[in-house]
Amino acid sequence: MGGSYNPPHTGHLNAARVFYEQQKLDKLLIIPAKVSPFKTDKKCDASDEQRLEMCKKCFSTLQDDLGYNIEVSTIELDSDSISYTYLTIRTLLALYEGHELIMYVGSDMFFTLDKWKNPDEIFSSCKIYTICRDVGQMSDMLKAKDKYCKLFNANIVISNEKEVIVSSTDVRKEIYLKNYSNCEKLLTDEVLRYIIINRLYFQENHEE
Repeated sequence: MGGSYNPPHTGHLNAARVFYEQQKLDKLLIIPAKVSPFKTDKKCDASDEQRLEMCKKCFSTLQDDLGYNIEVSTIELDSDSISYTYLTIRTLLALYEGHELIMYVGSDMFFTLDKWKNPDEIFSSCKIYTICRDVGQMSDMLKAKDKYCKLFNANIVISNEKEVIVSSTDVRKEIYLKNYSNCEKLLTDEVLRYIIINRLYFQENHEE
């Protein structure tokens, strides 16, 4: 389950819980991206180290409260290159030889999968899991699934579990505006405390 996690929020947390439970995962890897191919010209207010620390604080609640086997991985942060998914998958296949890989993809990104670098390798190497945000979106998601299955012989699971809709952009705006009461609903206590102590996202530039 990769992403910028800038910052990790309750939407990520809920998605991870649903993903873990529905797919009966043995282990869930949370992988903060070093440099997303889609955000190479954007400012990232939190450093790699800070995003990594916030991920550890956020997802530890699933470990501590529910006993999930979760690891926040530095596999992409340790790389000097852009975080292309197919390269990450290659590394994971070598690390977890003999195990099935299932990749969580956000519903918006699901529609762009065929535009990612080396999509044929991605689809042939792992199962794709995504969550439909609303009933009206399911028809388009099923059409995309059908296309991917025909083009790439893809293995795709679309869950209709209710998703918690939270945007990292909105979270950063609320922090900038010091609407901490709203942030309490969007972030775990530990992550919010970390952000305030380190004065993250207090600058005006908070767009994705």
